[in-house]
Amino acid sequence: MGFFSRKKAEVEENNESVLKEELETEVENHQNEFRTKQDEITNITEKIQTVKEEYDTTVSNLMLIKKEFNQKKMELDIVQREYREIREKIKNSQQIKNSQQIKDTKSINGFNKTEKEFKKIKEELDKMTKEHSEIKEQIVKGQSSLHEIRKQKVEVGKELDKVNKELANLNTNKFNTVSFPR
Repeated sequence: MGFFSRKKAEVEENNESVLKEELETEVENHQNEFRTKQDEITNITEKIQTVKEEYDTTVSNLMLIKKEFNQKKMELDIVQREYREIREKIKNSQQIKNSQQIKDTKSINGFNKTEKEFKKIKEELDKMTKEHSEIKEQIVKGQSSLHEIRKQKVEVGKELDKVNKELANLNTNKFNTVSFPR
């Protein structure tokens, strides 16, 4: 009977060493998986940071463009007001000219000068209108870029949530599937 108990002890020792090796292999596999997932999370976090920086830069640029736009708008308002005043002056000059027969060349020269100023202001107004249109286009481009960045941010957020869920499941499964020898 002593022979059977020795073999039984050796079999139990072999089983324990096999179980121990399997457990060590499984733990090592889980650790490798954890490192891989951690690297993925780090990459996604870096992507989120990059998108955030791009978003901040875009918003900053957009605010500068908006500030320039408001300044140009104020300048345009001033020019338009001056234009209306000059146009009113021209209109008044024309009424005076039509109601009276002006023989004085000084009056004619004054009218011509006003007309030249009108043309200059009209050219400035056309220039401001063109700049205004360009600024509008820049704003539209900035808003489009901002929309794309927000879309990327949402996608990266979804990916991060998915990875976090997988990591949580992995952690839950790791603790549920690991069994210790008794």
